[in-house]
Amino acid sequence: MKDEAGSFILPPSSFILYKTGDLARYREDGQIELLGRIDQQVKLRGFRIELGEIEAVLRQHPAVRESVVLAREDVSGERRLVAYLVMRTEGRGLSGSDSSVLSPQSSVLGELRAFLQGRLPEYMLPSAFITLKELPLTPNGKVDRKALPAPDWARPELEHAFVAPRTATEELLASIWSQLLGVAQVGVYDNFLDLGGHSLLATQLISRVQTTFQVDLPLRSLFETRTLAELAARIEAARHGAASRQPPLVPIRRDGDLPLSFAQQRLWFLEQLEPGSPFYTIPAAVRLSGALDMGAIVTGATGRIPTLCWGRFQPFSAVSFGRNVR
Repeated sequence: MKDEAGSFILPPSSFILYKTGDLARYREDGQIELLGRIDQQVKLRGFRIELGEIEAVLRQHPAVRESVVLAREDVSGERRLVAYLVMRTEGRGLSGSDSSVLSPQSSVLGELRAFLQGRLPEYMLPSAFITLKELPLTPNGKVDRKALPAPDWARPELEHAFVAPRTATEELLASIWSQLLGVAQVGVYDNFLDLGGHSLLATQLISRVQTTFQVDLPLRSLFETRTLAELAARIEAARHGAASRQPPLVPIRRDGDLPLSFAQQRLWFLEQLEPGSPFYTIPAAVRLSGALDMGAIVTGATGRIPTLCWGRFQPFSAVSFGRNVR
């Protein structure tokens, strides 16, 4: 076996050890305490990310001279990727325009986001970009990552100026964005992803939009609209459209046969496929202390229990009373 990357320890015995890159120590009680990483790998939302890969892609942009990427906590405690950039004083951006003078509102930041989106997956895109004149260095000439400034989560650097919400729908929507993203100011021309949004927050956003505005919007509508103003217009169109109005939820009678839910259909199908399977059986033991009220236990166990039945060439759910409780 060859280990060209040096990721394995190959002792003379039959055991092969893998270098995980984690930094740990033995405690006095023999337990291992995890301290962090010896490299720049981080884990965000279940994904392992090599920060050096993002830095390398950033340096491919013709307007970027140096780059450092960190995972930092925002005001809500969630870790997000932050890119620190030293821009070239002279050069050209992707569009070919001169970039001799760069400001936080420069279009180069917008080019950078589009540049990264075409080369990195969504979970590796930085939530904030900070431009610096120079990177802070340690006495031995290495980048002092601890000295890098924390981003202003109140409003990240964007390529356009802040424009306040103009309608009631935009104000409510901006409030939802602000709560989810931890951003103090949300303008009508802001983009959800540019403010640090990601796929997990997108599902929460759509859920809150549906609850707040009583409309049924698919998740893709968030990615089809570029700005808050466009999403607000989509909400207004849905609110005034007859197709968006859903029938109210009302209780149904329980004295007859009921159609199966999707989860019940799945369980019934698996039972037909492999009868008697214990896959969904969850055994549990409970130890009770004190006086035991058997009457209360029997009453609770013999209530109205839905069971799966078969009839008229299709399964259905019927409600019956439990019996023979021991």
